[in-house]
Amino acid sequence: MFFKDVIGQDLVKAFLLKQVADDEIPHAQLFAGPEGGGKLALVLAYARFLLCQNRGEQDACGSCPSCVKVSSLQHPDLHFSFPIIAPAKSGQKKVSDLFLDRWRARLMNNPYFTTEDWKDDLVAENKQLNIAVDEAESIIRKLTLAAYGGTYRIMIICLPEFMNAQTANKLLKQLEEPGPGTLFMMVCHDTEQLLSTILSRMQVTKVHLPSEEVLSTFLIENHGLSQERALEIAHFVDGNVNEAYKLLTNNMSNNEHFEQLAQWMRACYSNDAQQLVPIAEKLHKSGREAVKSFLEYALHFFRQCIVANYGREELTRLTADEAKFASKFAPFINHLNVLELTEAIEAAHNDVSRNVYTRLVLLHTSFQVHKLLRRAE
Repeated sequence: MFFKDVIGQDLVKAFLLKQVADDEIPHAQLFAGPEGGGKLALVLAYARFLLCQNRGEQDACGSCPSCVKVSSLQHPDLHFSFPIIAPAKSGQKKVSDLFLDRWRARLMNNPYFTTEDWKDDLVAENKQLNIAVDEAESIIRKLTLAAYGGTYRIMIICLPEFMNAQTANKLLKQLEEPGPGTLFMMVCHDTEQLLSTILSRMQVTKVHLPSEEVLSTFLIENHGLSQERALEIAHFVDGNVNEAYKLLTNNMSNNEHFEQLAQWMRACYSNDAQQLVPIAEKLHKSGREAVKSFLEYALHFFRQCIVANYGREELTRLTADEAKFASKFAPFINHLNVLELTEAIEAAHNDVSRNVYTRLVLLHTSFQVHKLLRRAE
């Protein structure tokens, strides 16, 4: 990942480049912001730039021995720490190195991934992610080693909000008084969940979602999409790069999602089992990721209906066809049922993520939605 590959974030890039040019690089930095905005992609590009042996003014060279090692995420001065599930073997230390190959594969595939994507890679299901005290000890040990390149040793800690107090306390001295050339870079989705002892020791940089214009331009230039299709995706995902990638990977347009949802909502409203069963069967056959994408779209649609109900049509993120359908269906999605509708869809999404039998999940959810829609009459 290079700075030029990071979608948008021009202000943050300029800020980081100035830090390097002025030789004022903080030893502990926290990059915070919503999922899908590119925090980790930005940090990877920043780390490459710092380790590059022949860097330019705006980016790493890409060809020096250091850049070659970073390209495969194998540079000996570039370390990663991230939340994991408990190891299968009893008594085995809870360190992220156990899952380093999976982590590297995930980063190489898509550095905009979400926490749920990582849980899927770990086959975590309902298991809890955690950064245990064993990990803190591993971090300290790695940072006692001499720098391979003689410049920086970089420790990227992803999702530090999964640290417990014991882990954080182990790292406090390192964060306050790191060795020469040691840099901590943390990537956090929610600073409110981060321990105050960690947050107070970091320089915080906010990373926002790229604008629709920036994302649509990227999709046109890098994925060959038409302007209309790129704008449709960018508008739907509201700048979330990971969600845009999912739509591209699933090869399903908003229009296809919309047609499925409209058919499903009508069948739910009328409690038409002859329609609901084949709908569930078709979705089931499309695969788990496609079903999750459909449920995420349903949540998006419900939320837009609520926005429309409160007379803020200018804030809705709907296409013309979606808006036309919503104008008729929105009255059935209101303050009487929207919370429970959202909870029902989120529960279905969680069940599908945990490999519960998709067809049954969809049918059960359909009957719940029927009752909730009828409540609004």
